[in-house]
Amino acid sequence: MLEDINNILNTGDIPNLYDLNDIEEINRSMKNVAQEKGVEQTPANILNLFLNIIKQKSHIICALSPMKETFRIFLRNFPSLVNCTTIDFYQEWPVEALIGVALVKMKLNDHEFDKHKELNENIANVMSMIHKSIEH
Repeated sequence: MLEDINNILNTGDIPNLYDLNDIEEINRSMKNVAQEKGVEQTPANILNLFLNIIKQKSHIICALSPMKETFRIFLRNFPSLVNCTTIDFYQEWPVEALIGVALVKMKLNDHEFDKHKELNENIANVMSMIHKSIEH
């Protein structure tokens, strides 16, 4: 499965996915689109147009755990998982970090709250509690 995902990320296609009947159907149904876009109507050009449209409209979400050696092996074996993606690591934040971010954001925005240190800390604590309450 990861090999197919790697190919889709890298080229937008899975090799040998379409048989001859599929390619004929794609060419038949895409002729009008090719004509509208000014693409020369050869089977290869129409198939490339079809694949380009798929590439533009495709979104892939793949969730893998980075905690084990398996993740590093996947990345080495399937380089498109790194080169052709955006990687988001979702980890729990400690309460102290959430409070720190809240305090910095309140100060950067130059609110009235900046004058009241105790109020700032209370608001930051509430923000961290709200964040923590929706994690699970």
